[in-house]
Amino acid sequence: MPLANHAEDKVRRLQVKLYQAAKRSPGRRFHALYDKVYRQDVLHRAWEQVRRNRGAAGVDGVTIAHIEAAGVDAFLETLAEELRTECY
Repeated sequence: MPLANHAEDKVRRLQVKLYQAAKRSPGRRFHALYDKVYRQDVLHRAWEQVRRNRGAAGVDGVTIAHIEAAGVDAFLETLAEELRTECY
């Protein structure tokens, strides 16, 4: 199975689990979600969606073309580390 599909499946399973937990307990508060944001599979899935939607550059001016030229994997690894260490 290609990495993108595998990551998408894992992220989808996480989304479904969170959705089901929220539906079972509408008053439930989720206190430990931040660590999910910087998971590699979540970041790869987000990247694929941004690329598919031809996302625009942010305030830093970095475009999809810039990221692809420098290397998507390196970009996502750096982003994950910055999120993990709360330096983003």
